Amino acid sequence: MSSVVPMIRAAAAMPLLRWLHQNGHRPDSLAAEVDLPALPYCDPMQPIPLLAALDLLRRASELEGPDICCRVVSETSALELLLLGKVALGTRTPREAVMRISAAIPFFCSHEHLTIDPAVNGAVVSQFYAMDLPPTTLHLVHQYVAEMTRTLCRMTGEADPVGTVEMVPHPEFGLEHLRVWFGDRLVPTERRSVSVFVSEAILDKPFPSRARDRTGGRVPPGFKTLRDDPTLSGSARILIGLMLDDGTPSVDRLAAYAGMSIRTLQRRLDAEGTNFTILLDEVRKSRALDSLAAGGGALSALSEELGYARQASLTRAVRRWTGQAPRHLRVEATR
Repeated sequence: MSSVVPMIRAAAAMPLLRWLHQNGHRPDSLAAEVDLPALPYCDPMQPIPLLAALDLLRRASELEGPDICCRVVSETSALELLLLGKVALGTRTPREAVMRISAAIPFFCSHEHLTIDPAVNGAVVSQFYAMDLPPTTLHLVHQYVAEMTRTLCRMTGEADPVGTVEMVPHPEFGLEHLRVWFGDRLVPTERRSVSVFVSEAILDKPFPSRARDRTGGRVPPGFKTLRDDPTLSGSARILIGLMLDDGTPSVDRLAAYAGMSIRTLQRRLDAEGTNFTILLDEVRKSRALDSLAAGGGALSALSEELGYARQASLTRAVRRWTGQAPRHLRVEATR
């Protein structure tokens, strides 16, 4: 897992982006500041770089204060938050919802883990990322998970549904700014995981209303986990494609998304028998041949989409890949 570029589905960032917009900020500008590429508002299932998404959360806290996550969660509908919303639909109790979400996490994030473990008179809901994060980011993630757990449990009708909450303190503000949300139940920890105790009475208390479950708790057919391909090159291809959408794929951006130095990234790709240039060529080839097979559209537009300076560069690339000119392939596709 350490070599895979950390990724998360774009849907995870949508509540924060909408909240920022509603509170007078420009989400696109903030995303650009942290190099979160080509925000795919139209495709919430698009994988995006996790480290950039977490940098966006950190940047938002600098603008709005260290309790930003509690505010976002408390002002967003539970179903929208729990993307997880759709996954949890139709469950009868908080325990069922957490267990279903835990099973679905690998489909939504490459490095996130969520567990529910037995404890005396209840259970502990824990979350952690299998990667090192700075204390400020850890604090924000812990805060987000704790408030989401509380929100889920409050759907039972209980106003104060969780017990002890263990999280990493903010390096500057500690935990005091969260007392208004969690009272004296906050306990500091140095661990990477956040832990929220929930009593059995709350975990197994039925929700007053139950949404119609159209998924049966199942992930859509063909929807793969973000952990299916354990290679660095597999995750790199996905994010190179995303970088192509804003026209500026580069090895230094990929290294930043991977949390590695450029030299380390190149060394690990080399160990897999590839490099950034080869991967970029593979992504361009896949997109170009798919587009040509579909027919229609100007070749100049396709060339620009793939980041070529001139249409002639696309023509040479297609000839190298297939031995044929792009116009010939397009004609063949329409016959």
